[in-house]
Amino acid sequence: MSHHHSPPANETNEHYCMRCMSLEVLKSVSRGKKKDECGLQISNYTNEGTKYLVFSSATRDPFKDHRYRGISVGLLINRQLQRKLNFLGDPKIANKNVGVTCEHCFIKDCKVRQAPAIILYKSLKNKRIELILRELNTKFHS
Repeated sequence: MSHHHSPPANETNEHYCMRCMSLEVLKSVSRGKKKDECGLQISNYTNEGTKYLVFSSATRDPFKDHRYRGISVGLLINRQLQRKLNFLGDPKIANKNVGVTCEHCFIKDCKVRQAPAIILYKSLKNKRIELILRELNTKFHS
């Protein structure tokens, strides 16, 4: 996806967001009789304040049984894209709040969360500590 730099979850044993269209089409192909599946979704990355129009496709691997392939293309939704794609407001397009990984995600009522938001909470805790230290430093060193 353009402009979106997600953490390398595979390297850090994090859990990718199960709300993402790419995982939905892969699951659909793996369960069904179809050889391929496609999907379209507007993904709202709540942590970053960005939205992407995501096209996802998945197919059975023609060379290996019980293996699947998928690809997703995400376009940053900005004013330029909104001017060029008149269908972005179509209510038929699924619009979901997503995170990159569960460990970094703000979504509290997530029904498909795979892990607690431990990295997010640690980061918030560190920011609060930093703020308190700045306030103390300002108060006693003015």
